[in-house]
Amino acid sequence: MQVAKHLGGHRGHHGEHPNVEVARRLGADVVDYRTQRYEDHVRDYDVVLDTLGGEETVRSMGVLRRGGGMVSVVGAPDADFARELGKPFLIPVMWALGAKVQREAKKRGISYRFLFMRTSGQQLADATPAIESGESSPLVGSVLPFTRLEEALEASAAGKGWPGKIVVTMDGAS
Repeated sequence: MQVAKHLGGHRGHHGEHPNVEVARRLGADVVDYRTQRYEDHVRDYDVVLDTLGGEETVRSMGVLRRGGGMVSVVGAPDADFARELGKPFLIPVMWALGAKVQREAKKRGISYRFLFMRTSGQQLADATPAIESGESSPLVGSVLPFTRLEEALEASAAGKGWPGKIVVTMDGAS
């Protein structure tokens, strides 16, 4: 959400309390999915970042304007992903895996793209000015000393770091 804000985008988020307040602080318009259907409140977006996958991918397409785009980090891979991997023999497999989603996107007049997340020094360099100015900052949920590393790992595995990241400090560690 902070990146979208930095780039001048309008941000929407569907979440649950207490995450709703955190998302609002980060500049998003929020729909609480437990009490509202987001597609009844949000429409004509240019881009949707799909982080849920499954049927939610197709449902989320309904908030896009014609010509908009869906980027999924968890949905069906596409043929471009096989090309990026340098594995052209996987193109038919990726096409078959993503055929349903691609058909739905085409029917709605939108584009669909699978994004495989990987580290990028250039992306970090591009983000540096926003971070240094304080316009963008990490959302920290909890800070634990290294001596409580096991607790931090268990909390992370259970998804209990939200809202924010779990930070482990090395103070006093040898």
